[in-house]
Amino acid sequence: MYDVIIVGAGPAGLALAGELRLHDVDVVVLERDTEPTKVVRALGMHARSIELMDQRGLLDRFLEVGTKHPVGGFFAGIQKPVPERLDTAHNFVLSLQQPVIDRLLEERAVELGTEIRRGAEVVGLEQDEDGVTVTGPTARSCVRGTPSAATVAAAPCGSCWASTFPANPPPWTRSSARWR
Repeated sequence: MYDVIIVGAGPAGLALAGELRLHDVDVVVLERDTEPTKVVRALGMHARSIELMDQRGLLDRFLEVGTKHPVGGFFAGIQKPVPERLDTAHNFVLSLQQPVIDRLLEERAVELGTEIRRGAEVVGLEQDEDGVTVTGPTARSCVRGTPSAATVAAAPCGSCWASTFPANPPPWTRSSARWR
């Protein structure tokens, strides 16, 4: 049994998994796809994300594979000056594709003890007095969360929500665009 079950192995889910493991929380990440995506949904990181990677000791990994670009410069035919009071020690944009970001975050989460299950589609969620059960398309593909601290976090489509059980979870539905 796990304390937290994360649905989605994108950057939000993988970063959350790493953060939880830093606090000794037992976590599993369930990902529908059997392999990491090769689809590029993002092309870099801005100052605040770079700061978070620095605070967690991960920045060097990202700098090794990314390219720094100073803020300001040329955009849409307009010369943009560097902001005068940008409150950061990382006054640059780091260009790297999302599959690389995902890989680095996954490596870190696994190093910290996260279990990542690929090919684990989630089709149902049930709560009872013994905890939470997240189910897949077959009876053999279910995951149990502990009754005392079970949480399910979903991080699809760039959003993230978490629901702590046994409190009643908010109603949610799946649309073609995102979880609500």
